[in-house]
Amino acid sequence: MYMIESILSERIFREPSGESPLIVAICGAADLGKSHLSKRIIKQLEKKDIRSSHLTLDSFMMDRNKRLEQGLSGYHIEAYDLERAKDALSNFKQQNIFCYSPYDHSSGINSSILKTIENCSVLIFDGLHSMHQEFSSYIDISIFIYTEDAQLRKMRSEADTSKRGQTKEFSQSNSSSELRSYKMFVEPYVLSSTLKLYMTKKWSYELQE
Repeated sequence: MYMIESILSERIFREPSGESPLIVAICGAADLGKSHLSKRIIKQLEKKDIRSSHLTLDSFMMDRNKRLEQGLSGYHIEAYDLERAKDALSNFKQQNIFCYSPYDHSSGINSSILKTIENCSVLIFDGLHSMHQEFSSYIDISIFIYTEDAQLRKMRSEADTSKRGQTKEFSQSNSSSELRSYKMFVEPYVLSSTLKLYMTKKWSYELQE
């Protein structure tokens, strides 16, 4: 049985690219392993001698304290600088080198250390809103990850304490509102995705035909 990253890398490998590099969007609820899967796919692409890079939409997200002041979470599109994200995707398509500041989930701010993405064949672009209509003209393949609501809550709670340094009480108090925001703002992207992945357990996925 093939690992899901092997299946996806083969699908990307077969995608006609023309003269411009490919951008693959990975979308879905928070903490379902979008970035983890992105890196696994890149390793498989490298085995095929396909140069690839990874960019997360979180790198263009408002600092956590500012979001809290404005009553926003990562599920709200207003929490992101869409223009800067679009500039990054545009530069990649034009095969220009560009820099970005990674977001640190433990501190809730962007790192002061810039990272650079150079010319390569594939960019994996993940995020809660990586399939937003503002990015649609740049995206060649879109992958949506989903699972049962109970699993969503469980994964979010685990990440709140381990990744964000929040208390269990704080996480539980936000659980219902986070799920509502996901249902309202992110889940609809599944309707326009190229591929759908169902998460059976942490970082394990099945491709849904």
